[in-house]
Amino acid sequence: MPAFLKHRDIRDTIMEWIEVSVIETTQKSYDQFCRAVDIWIRRPNVVNKQLSHATPIVSGVSYEKWPSLVENLSQRAREEPIKTCLEEEANSERLRLRIRSLVPKNKDRSEGLQYDAIIEDKDEKRFIFVPLNDGSVVWESAYQFRLDSATSRILLLVSRSDAPRLVDWAISPSVKWLAECLLPKIVRWTNEDEGKSKRVLPNSLVGEDRYSQLYTELKRKYGRKMAEIWPDVTVTDPQKFVYEDIAIATYLLLLWQDEREQKQLPSKQTFADLGCGNGLLVYILTSEGHCGYGIDVRRRKIWDMYGDMVCLKEMAIMPSNACLFPDADWIIGNHSDELTPWIPLMAARSSSTTCYFVLPCCFFDFDKKYSRESGGGHTQYRSYLDYVKTVGEECGFHVKEDKLRIPSTKNFCQIGMNRNYATEAEKEAEVRRSRFLASRCSSGGDSETATERTDALWATDFRPRSPTEKTRNCMTVDKGLQQAIVRRVVDELIARSPPSAEKTWRRGGSLKLSEAASLFDQDVLVQLKSECGGLQTLLKNQHPVFIVSGGHVELRDWSQHEEVISKTQRKRKRKCAKESSISKRRLCWFFIHHPDGCPRSSEKCPFAHGDVELNI
Repeated sequence: MPAFLKHRDIRDTIMEWIEVSVIETTQKSYDQFCRAVDIWIRRPNVVNKQLSHATPIVSGVSYEKWPSLVENLSQRAREEPIKTCLEEEANSERLRLRIRSLVPKNKDRSEGLQYDAIIEDKDEKRFIFVPLNDGSVVWESAYQFRLDSATSRILLLVSRSDAPRLVDWAISPSVKWLAECLLPKIVRWTNEDEGKSKRVLPNSLVGEDRYSQLYTELKRKYGRKMAEIWPDVTVTDPQKFVYEDIAIATYLLLLWQDEREQKQLPSKQTFADLGCGNGLLVYILTSEGHCGYGIDVRRRKIWDMYGDMVCLKEMAIMPSNACLFPDADWIIGNHSDELTPWIPLMAARSSSTTCYFVLPCCFFDFDKKYSRESGGGHTQYRSYLDYVKTVGEECGFHVKEDKLRIPSTKNFCQIGMNRNYATEAEKEAEVRRSRFLASRCSSGGDSETATERTDALWATDFRPRSPTEKTRNCMTVDKGLQQAIVRRVVDELIARSPPSAEKTWRRGGSLKLSEAASLFDQDVLVQLKSECGGLQTLLKNQHPVFIVSGGHVELRDWSQHEEVISKTQRKRKRKCAKESSISKRRLCWFFIHHPDGCPRSSEKCPFAHGDVELNI
C-alpha cells in the first residue's frame, strides 16, 4: 500500500471529520439520496457554472484495489484515457470507488488539481469526495455527504485538519460554498420525485468532452466578436442568441463529423436551414466549410453583416413539391415554428439520403396549432416532442433525441439520419407518409395527385407566418391611458404601505395581478389583452417603476435594490450603446409623481430630476 494511504482506513480510525451543516429532508430513501449525489458526480456544471462537465475515469472499482490505481493517475491520464475496470470486484458489498476529471469552461484558468475520487460507503450511507493531486490523495481537503435516515437529515462533513484547505474551482471547493450552495441542492434533488431526479445528460450523441473542446474554440472565434456588434443591428439579447447558435453549430459540426466517419463521406455535408431567423447559424456553418443556405419569410437587418459568402434567402416556404431540397444533405429546423412538423416530411421527399435536425419550440401541427391529446400525464412540451418524433418515424426515419446545452427551456433536438425501411420500399414508404399526413390535416392532406403536381400544396389550409411582424407589447397603447393605469396601480400600492413610526420613503405594499386588474373596467383590460400580455405586460414595460414577479406587482425601491438594478442596467447596456449615453435621457417617474419623491439623490439616480438635468 502506498505510503500516503498507510493507516488511513475508511472506517475513520484516524481520519477525523467535523460536521459543518445539516438540513432536514423529506426523503429517507438511500436510493433517492444516491440519485441526488449522482447528479453532482456526473453533472457538476449544473451547480458550479465554472465547470463544463465531468468525465468518469474509473468506475466500479472496489476500495481494496484503488490505491495502486490512483498513485500515478495524473501522469497516466495525460498520456491516454484509463480504461481499467476490475469487473469481478465492481460490486463491493460495502464500498465503491469512482474517479472523475473535472473540466472547466475556461481551460486557461485551470491549474493544480484536476481529479477527485468518490468513495460510496453503503453501510454508512455516505459519499466521500477526495481531491487527487499529482497521484496523491489530498485528505485534508476531503468532504462527505451522509444520509441519516433515523432523523431524516443530510449532513455535510469536512476533514479535520490543521492545514489550510486547498481552494481550486470545484475539486476542492470552499467549506462555505459546500454548505450554502451544494448541500441545499443535494437535499432538493433528494426530495424530488424519482422521474425528475433522473435527468437526461446533454450532448449524449456527440460526447461531452468533444463538445466542450469545440464549443470553446467556436466561442473564441465567433462569440465575442458577434456579441459586440450584435446590438448595432438587432434588439435581441446577444448573450442568448449568439451563444445559443454557437452551441447548436458545435453540436451539428460534431454530428456531421461522426456521420462522415461512419458513412465514409468524401466531403463535408451541405445543408438548408428553414426558418433561419437571424442567420447566425448559417454564417457559422458556412465559415466552418459546409456549403448551405438559410431561408426565412422575413429579412433581418443583421443579414447584411455576414457578407456575400453567406447565402440567405427571403421567401415563404409552402410545403409542396416546389419546396424540396435535393441539393441539401441535411435540412435544419432550428425553432422553425409552423415548419417544425414539415421538416421530416420535406427531408424524406427531398431525396433518399437527406437527413434532418429539428429543435421543436412552438407547438404547431401541419396546418394548425398542435392540440395535446388527453391522458399520458406528460407536459405539453413532452407531448409535442413525442408527436414530432412520431412524425419522423411515420416519414421513414429512425429518430434519435438528444438534449442540447443551450440557454433555452426548449432544448431537446431530434435527428433523422437513417431510414427505417429498405431503399426498394420507397414507394410503400411514400404511401405511408401520405396517409399519415391526411390523418393530421384539416382538409385531409395531399393525395397521390398532389404529390405528383409541382404547384399543389401538401396541405391546403397551411399558412406561413406573415412577413411583417406586428408589434404587440402594449407600446402602441395610448400614452395617456398608460400613465393613468400606472398612476392608479401606484396609488393602490402606496395605500397598502405598512404603518411605520419613522418618516421613511413609502415603498407601498404588494398587489396580486388579479387585484390590480380589478381596478380597471373590462373594456380597458380587453384593449390591453389585444396587445399581447395585457396588464402584466404593460406593468413589466414600466420596469423603472414596478417589480412584477410571481404573480404580484410591487414598487421598485431603488434605494434598497441598487445592486440588483445595476445588474439589469449592465444587461441593457449591451442593447443601448454605453450607459453614459443613456443616463438622464428620461425624467424620473418617482421624482415627479411619487408623494415622497425619488428615494435616491440626483447624483445616484440614472433618470433626470427635472428638465434641467435632461441629457438630450
